[in-house]
Amino acid sequence: MITGFLGRVLWVYIHETHHRIRNNLQLIISLLRLQEDSLVSDDGKNAIRESKNRIFAMALIEDKLYDAGNLDKEAFSCFLAEYESFMTEQIGAERFTLETSITVTDSLFNSSYAIPLGLIINELVQNACLYGPDSEGKIRVMLSLDADSQGKRILKVRDYGPEFPPGFRTDKDGKLGFLLIDTLVRQIQGSLEVYSDQGAVVRIVF
Repeated sequence: MITGFLGRVLWVYIHETHHRIRNNLQLIISLLRLQEDSLVSDDGKNAIRESKNRIFAMALIEDKLYDAGNLDKEAFSCFLAEYESFMTEQIGAERFTLETSITVTDSLFNSSYAIPLGLIINELVQNACLYGPDSEGKIRVMLSLDADSQGKRILKVRDYGPEFPPGFRTDKDGKLGFLLIDTLVRQIQGSLEVYSDQGAVVRIVF
C-alpha cells in the first residue's frame, strides 16, 4: 500500500513537473516570437529565430522523452518527424527536405543524450539551412544514426550546398552554432569530424 501510494505521488510529481517545463518553454517561445515580429533588423530577427528554434528542439525532445518514459528508437523517430514538420512550415516544402535513417537498436539509446542530441541536430540543420542551399536555393539535409562494431553511435548530417573551406575548424572558424555543438559533443563524450563530400558533412561519434 505504501509503495503504491508513493508511486502515485511520484507519478503526479513527474507529471506536474513535465507540464510546468513544457508550459514555461512554450511561453518563452511565444515571447521570442513576439520579439522577432517587433524587430526590423534582419540580424536581430535571425538571432531571435535561432534562439526560438533551439528552445523548440528542447521542448520537443523533452515532450517525446516524457511520453515514452525513455529515449527509445520510436521516441527519437517521432521527434525527428515533428521537427521536420516544424522546419518545413518555416521554410516551405518546395525548398526544404529532411531525409532520415535510423538503424540503431533501442539498447543504444540513453535518456542522458536526449536534450544534447536534440540541440545538436537542431544546430546542424540550422547551419545547413543557412549555408547549405544548392544552386537552386533548395535545402536538402540527410541525417542518419547508425552504430559501429564497438557499439558506438554515429550521427551524420549532410547537405548538398557549398563545401567546407579548406582547413575549416569548428573551434576556430565556426560561429556560435558550431561552438555550441562542440560543447554538446563534449557533454555526451563524443568526437566531432567535419569534411566535404559534394557538400558539407558533419560526423559525430558518441
